[in-house]
Amino acid sequence: MMPESSSVRQNELGPDYFGYFKHLFFELFPQSGDRASPSPPSNLESLLGYPSGQVEGIVSPNNVVEDQSCYHSASFFTRVIGEELSEYKKERLKAILHHATVCLNQEADEVFGCILTTLLIELDLQDKRQLSCHSSFSNEEICEPLCNKKRKSSSLDNLGGCSNPFGVNTQLRTKVYNEIQAVKGDGAICMEAVEKYSDKINEKLMEMEENIDEYLDMVVSKCRPMTNAEKQQLGRRIQKLPGEALGGVVDIFRQRNSSATDFPDDVFVNLEELDNVTLWRLYFHVQAVVKSKEL
Repeated sequence: MMPESSSVRQNELGPDYFGYFKHLFFELFPQSGDRASPSPPSNLESLLGYPSGQVEGIVSPNNVVEDQSCYHSASFFTRVIGEELSEYKKERLKAILHHATVCLNQEADEVFGCILTTLLIELDLQDKRQLSCHSSFSNEEICEPLCNKKRKSSSLDNLGGCSNPFGVNTQLRTKVYNEIQAVKGDGAICMEAVEKYSDKINEKLMEMEENIDEYLDMVVSKCRPMTNAEKQQLGRRIQKLPGEALGGVVDIFRQRNSSATDFPDDVFVNLEELDNVTLWRLYFHVQAVVKSKEL
Protein backbone atom coordinates (compact mmCIF):
# COMPACT_ATOMS: atom_id res chain seq x y z
CA MET A 1 0.00 0.00 0.00
CA MET A 2 1.16 3.50 -0.78
CA PRO A 3 1.80 5.71 2.28
CA GLU A 4 -1.04 8.15 2.92
CA SER A 5 1.23 11.21 2.63
CA SER A 6 2.45 10.03 -0.77
CA SER A 7 -1.13 9.53 -1.98
CA VAL A 8 -2.11 13.02 -0.84
CA ARG A 9 0.87 14.59 -2.62
CA GLN A 10 0.02 12.61 -5.76
CA ASN A 11 -3.55 13.95 -5.71
CA GLU A 12 -2.25 17.49 -5.37
CA LEU A 13 0.07 17.14 -8.35
CA GLY A 14 -2.50 15.36 -10.52
CA PRO A 15 -2.19 12.06 -12.39
CA ASP A 16 1.29 10.53 -12.44
CA TYR A 17 1.47 9.95 -16.20
CA PHE A 18 5.21 9.40 -16.18
CA GLY A 19 5.07 6.72 -13.51
CA TYR A 20 2.15 5.01 -15.21
CA PHE A 21 3.64 4.84 -18.71
CA LYS A 22 7.11 3.95 -17.42
CA HIS A 23 5.56 0.99 -15.64
CA LEU A 24 3.75 -0.16 -18.80
CA PHE A 25 6.91 0.28 -20.88
CA PHE A 26 9.06 -1.78 -18.52
CA GLU A 27 6.44 -4.51 -18.54
CA LEU A 28 7.31 -5.02 -22.21
CA PHE A 29 11.07 -4.62 -21.71
CA PRO A 30 12.26 -6.36 -18.53
CA GLN A 31 15.34 -4.59 -17.21
CA SER A 32 17.35 -7.73 -16.49
CA GLY A 33 17.62 -10.27 -19.29
CA ASP A 34 14.59 -12.53 -19.60
CA ARG A 35 13.44 -12.08 -16.04
CA ALA A 36 9.80 -11.17 -15.67
CA SER A 37 9.05 -7.57 -14.81
CA PRO A 38 7.89 -6.76 -11.28
CA SER A 39 4.22 -7.28 -10.58
CA PRO A 40 2.21 -4.05 -10.91
CA PRO A 41 1.56 -2.15 -7.71
CA SER A 42 -1.88 -2.68 -6.20
CA ASN A 43 -2.66 1.02 -6.57
CA LEU A 44 -1.70 1.32 -10.26
CA GLU A 45 -5.18 2.64 -11.06
CA SER A 46 -4.69 5.53 -8.63
CA LEU A 47 -1.77 6.86 -10.70
CA LEU A 48 -4.22 8.09 -13.33
CA GLY A 49 -7.32 8.36 -11.21
CA TYR A 50 -9.33 5.77 -13.15
CA PRO A 51 -11.67 3.30 -11.39
CA SER A 52 -10.30 -0.19 -10.77
CA GLY A 53 -10.56 -2.44 -13.80
CA GLN A 54 -10.47 0.37 -16.38
CA VAL A 55 -6.71 0.94 -16.60
CA GLU A 56 -5.90 -1.96 -18.92
CA GLY A 57 -8.60 -0.78 -21.33
CA ILE A 58 -6.99 2.63 -21.66
CA VAL A 59 -3.74 1.41 -23.23
CA SER A 60 -4.31 -1.57 -25.48
CA PRO A 61 -3.48 -2.34 -29.15
CA ASN A 62 -7.10 -1.80 -30.17
CA ASN A 63 -7.17 1.75 -28.82
CA VAL A 64 -4.55 3.28 -31.12
CA VAL A 65 -4.85 4.35 -34.74
CA GLU A 66 -1.62 3.71 -36.60
CA ASP A 67 -0.11 6.84 -38.17
CA GLN A 68 0.96 5.76 -41.63
CA SER A 69 2.67 9.10 -42.27
CA CYS A 70 5.51 8.02 -39.96
CA TYR A 71 6.63 5.26 -42.33
CA HIS A 72 8.90 5.80 -45.29
CA SER A 73 10.02 3.55 -48.12
CA ALA A 74 13.70 4.23 -47.41
CA SER A 75 15.67 1.45 -45.72
CA PHE A 76 17.20 3.85 -43.20
CA PHE A 77 15.79 4.23 -39.69
CA THR A 78 13.31 1.34 -39.93
CA ARG A 79 12.48 -1.30 -37.34
CA VAL A 80 14.05 0.90 -34.71
CA ILE A 81 12.56 -0.57 -31.55
CA GLY A 82 10.85 -3.72 -30.35
CA GLU A 83 11.90 -6.20 -33.02
CA GLU A 84 12.51 -8.79 -30.32
CA LEU A 85 8.92 -8.50 -29.10
CA SER A 86 5.99 -10.68 -30.07
CA GLU A 87 3.47 -9.21 -32.52
CA TYR A 88 1.02 -8.56 -29.70
CA LYS A 89 3.66 -6.74 -27.63
CA LYS A 90 4.71 -4.70 -30.68
CA GLU A 91 1.13 -3.46 -31.09
CA ARG A 92 0.90 -2.80 -27.37
CA LEU A 93 4.15 -0.81 -27.54
CA LYS A 94 2.66 1.38 -30.28
CA ALA A 95 -0.43 1.92 -28.15
CA ILE A 96 1.60 2.83 -25.07
CA LEU A 97 3.79 5.34 -26.94
CA HIS A 98 0.78 6.84 -28.69
CA HIS A 99 -1.24 7.35 -25.52
CA ALA A 100 1.80 8.59 -23.62
CA THR A 101 2.23 11.30 -26.27
CA VAL A 102 -1.46 12.26 -26.10
CA CYS A 103 -1.53 12.44 -22.28
CA LEU A 104 1.75 14.34 -21.95
CA ASN A 105 0.69 16.83 -24.64
CA GLN A 106 -2.57 17.43 -22.78
CA GLU A 107 -0.65 17.99 -19.55
CA ALA A 108 1.70 20.43 -21.30
CA ASP A 109 -1.29 22.30 -22.79
CA GLU A 110 -2.86 22.59 -19.34
CA VAL A 111 0.33 24.03 -17.84
CA PHE A 112 0.57 26.46 -20.76
CA GLY A 113 -3.02 27.53 -20.10
CA CYS A 114 -2.17 28.10 -16.43
CA ILE A 115 0.76 30.31 -17.47
CA LEU A 116 -1.42 32.39 -19.82
CA THR A 117 -4.17 32.78 -17.22
CA THR A 118 -1.66 33.82 -14.56
CA LEU A 119 -0.19 36.38 -16.95
CA LEU A 120 -3.63 37.85 -17.64
CA ILE A 121 -4.42 38.10 -13.92
CA GLU A 122 -1.05 39.76 -13.31
CA LEU A 123 -1.65 42.27 -16.10
CA ASP A 124 -5.13 42.98 -14.75
CA LEU A 125 -3.71 43.67 -11.27
CA GLN A 126 -1.13 46.03 -12.74
CA ASP A 127 -3.85 47.91 -14.66
CA LYS A 128 -5.98 48.27 -11.52
CA ARG A 129 -2.99 49.51 -9.57
CA GLN A 130 -2.29 52.19 -12.19
CA LEU A 131 -5.94 53.21 -12.51
CA SER A 132 -6.34 53.49 -8.73
CA CYS A 133 -4.03 56.50 -8.88
CA HIS A 134 -6.58 58.45 -10.99
CA SER A 135 -9.52 60.36 -9.57
CA SER A 136 -11.90 58.70 -12.02
CA PHE A 137 -12.26 55.84 -9.52
CA SER A 138 -14.91 56.06 -6.84
CA ASN A 139 -13.85 56.61 -3.23
CA GLU A 140 -14.92 53.07 -2.37
CA GLU A 141 -12.70 51.59 -5.09
CA ILE A 142 -9.74 53.75 -4.10
CA CYS A 143 -9.97 53.01 -0.39
CA GLU A 144 -10.42 49.26 -0.75
CA PRO A 145 -6.94 47.61 -0.65
CA LEU A 146 -6.13 45.74 -3.82
CA CYS A 147 -5.03 42.66 -1.87
CA ASN A 148 -8.44 42.41 -0.20
CA LYS A 149 -10.48 42.56 -3.39
CA LYS A 150 -12.42 39.35 -3.60
CA ARG A 151 -14.11 37.76 -6.54
CA LYS A 152 -17.57 39.35 -6.43
CA SER A 153 -19.10 37.81 -9.50
CA SER A 154 -19.39 34.23 -10.62
CA SER A 155 -19.61 35.35 -14.23
CA LEU A 156 -16.98 33.38 -16.10
CA ASP A 157 -16.88 36.04 -18.78
CA ASN A 158 -15.42 38.48 -16.24
CA LEU A 159 -13.46 36.03 -14.14
CA GLY A 160 -11.29 38.09 -11.83
CA GLY A 161 -11.95 41.09 -14.05
CA CYS A 162 -9.66 39.62 -16.71
CA SER A 163 -10.31 39.41 -20.40
CA ASN A 164 -9.52 36.17 -22.20
CA PRO A 165 -7.74 37.07 -25.47
CA PHE A 166 -5.94 33.72 -25.66
CA GLY A 167 -9.13 31.68 -25.47
CA VAL A 168 -8.03 29.68 -22.41
CA ASN A 169 -10.51 26.99 -21.35
CA THR A 170 -13.02 28.49 -18.90
CA GLN A 171 -12.79 25.56 -16.52
CA LEU A 172 -9.01 25.91 -16.41
CA ARG A 173 -9.26 29.67 -15.80
CA THR A 174 -11.58 28.99 -12.87
CA LYS A 175 -9.14 26.42 -11.49
CA VAL A 176 -6.18 28.82 -11.71
CA TYR A 177 -8.15 31.67 -10.15
CA ASN A 178 -9.28 29.49 -7.23
CA GLU A 179 -5.74 28.19 -6.66
CA ILE A 180 -4.35 31.73 -6.56
CA GLN A 181 -7.10 32.67 -4.10
CA ALA A 182 -6.03 29.78 -1.88
CA VAL A 183 -2.36 30.83 -1.77
CA LYS A 184 -2.78 33.35 1.07
CA GLY A 185 -5.63 31.46 2.71
CA ASP A 186 -7.94 34.46 2.82
CA GLY A 187 -9.28 34.39 -0.73
CA ALA A 188 -7.30 37.48 -1.70
CA ILE A 189 -6.08 38.07 -5.24
CA CYS A 190 -2.92 40.15 -5.06
CA MET A 191 0.48 40.31 -6.73
CA GLU A 192 2.13 38.37 -3.92
CA ALA A 193 -0.29 35.47 -4.39
CA VAL A 194 0.21 35.54 -8.16
CA GLU A 195 4.00 35.47 -7.80
CA LYS A 196 3.86 32.51 -5.41
CA TYR A 197 1.57 30.65 -7.79
CA SER A 198 3.92 31.47 -10.69
CA ASP A 199 6.83 29.97 -8.74
CA LYS A 200 4.77 26.81 -8.27
CA ILE A 201 4.08 26.60 -12.03
CA ASN A 202 7.78 27.13 -12.82
CA GLU A 203 8.69 24.25 -10.50
CA LYS A 204 6.17 22.03 -12.29
CA LEU A 205 7.62 23.01 -15.67
CA MET A 206 11.13 22.09 -14.55
CA GLU A 207 9.87 18.79 -13.16
CA MET A 208 8.03 18.05 -16.43
CA GLU A 209 11.16 18.78 -18.45
CA GLU A 210 13.23 16.43 -16.32
CA ASN A 211 10.57 13.72 -16.51
CA ILE A 212 10.24 14.02 -20.29
CA ASP A 213 14.02 13.74 -20.75
CA GLU A 214 14.07 10.70 -18.49
CA TYR A 215 11.14 9.13 -20.37
CA LEU A 216 12.71 9.77 -23.78
CA ASP A 217 16.04 8.33 -22.63
CA MET A 218 14.21 5.28 -21.32
CA VAL A 219 12.41 4.71 -24.64
CA VAL A 220 15.39 5.22 -26.95
CA SER A 221 17.58 3.07 -24.71
CA LYS A 222 15.65 0.14 -26.19
CA CYS A 223 16.35 1.20 -29.79
CA ARG A 224 18.64 -1.00 -31.85
CA PRO A 225 22.20 0.22 -32.55
CA MET A 226 22.29 2.88 -35.27
CA THR A 227 24.24 1.76 -38.36
CA ASN A 228 27.18 3.73 -39.79
CA ALA A 229 25.13 4.52 -42.91
CA GLU A 230 22.33 5.89 -40.72
CA LYS A 231 24.80 8.04 -38.81
CA GLN A 232 25.90 9.56 -42.11
CA GLN A 233 22.29 10.18 -43.08
CA LEU A 234 21.61 11.74 -39.70
CA GLY A 235 24.61 14.05 -40.11
CA ARG A 236 23.29 15.26 -43.47
CA ARG A 237 19.83 15.88 -42.04
CA ILE A 238 21.24 17.84 -39.11
CA GLN A 239 23.18 20.05 -41.52
CA LYS A 240 19.93 20.87 -43.34
CA LEU A 241 18.13 21.99 -40.17
CA PRO A 242 17.15 25.66 -39.91
CA GLY A 243 19.20 27.73 -37.49
CA GLU A 244 16.52 27.88 -34.79
CA ALA A 245 16.32 24.06 -34.69
CA LEU A 246 20.06 23.61 -34.17
CA GLY A 247 19.67 24.82 -30.60
CA GLY A 248 17.75 21.62 -29.87
CA VAL A 249 20.67 19.57 -31.19
CA VAL A 250 23.07 21.39 -28.89
CA ASP A 251 20.67 20.97 -25.93
CA ILE A 252 20.51 17.20 -26.46
CA PHE A 253 24.29 17.00 -26.71
CA ARG A 254 24.74 19.01 -23.53
CA GLN A 255 22.13 17.04 -21.59
CA ARG A 256 23.79 13.79 -22.56
CA ASN A 257 27.21 15.18 -21.56
CA SER A 258 26.29 16.68 -18.22
CA SER A 259 29.78 16.03 -16.82
CA ALA A 260 31.21 18.67 -19.17
CA THR A 261 30.54 22.14 -17.76
CA ASP A 262 32.30 24.38 -20.27
CA PHE A 263 30.93 24.48 -23.81
CA PRO A 264 32.18 26.78 -26.57
CA ASP A 265 29.71 28.83 -28.61
CA ASP A 266 30.32 26.58 -31.63
CA VAL A 267 29.95 22.90 -30.77
CA PHE A 268 31.36 20.29 -33.13
CA VAL A 269 29.58 16.95 -32.75
CA ASN A 270 31.24 13.78 -34.04
CA LEU A 271 28.37 11.32 -34.49
CA GLU A 272 30.78 8.39 -34.57
CA GLU A 273 31.71 9.07 -30.96
CA LEU A 274 28.20 9.47 -29.58
CA ASP A 275 26.40 6.74 -27.64
CA ASN A 276 23.33 5.07 -29.11
CA VAL A 277 20.81 6.89 -26.90
CA THR A 278 22.14 10.31 -27.93
CA LEU A 279 22.10 9.33 -31.61
CA TRP A 280 18.45 8.31 -31.51
CA ARG A 281 17.50 11.38 -29.45
CA LEU A 282 19.07 13.50 -32.18
CA TYR A 283 17.28 11.53 -34.89
CA PHE A 284 13.85 11.95 -33.31
CA HIS A 285 14.52 15.65 -32.75
CA VAL A 286 15.30 16.05 -36.46
CA GLN A 287 12.16 14.09 -37.37
CA ALA A 288 10.03 16.31 -35.11
CA VAL A 289 11.42 19.44 -36.78
CA VAL A 290 10.79 18.06 -40.26
CA LYS A 291 7.27 16.98 -39.39
CA SER A 292 6.44 20.40 -37.87
CA LYS A 293 7.50 22.05 -41.13
CA GLU A 294 5.09 19.83 -43.03
CA LEU A 295 2.07 20.79 -40.89
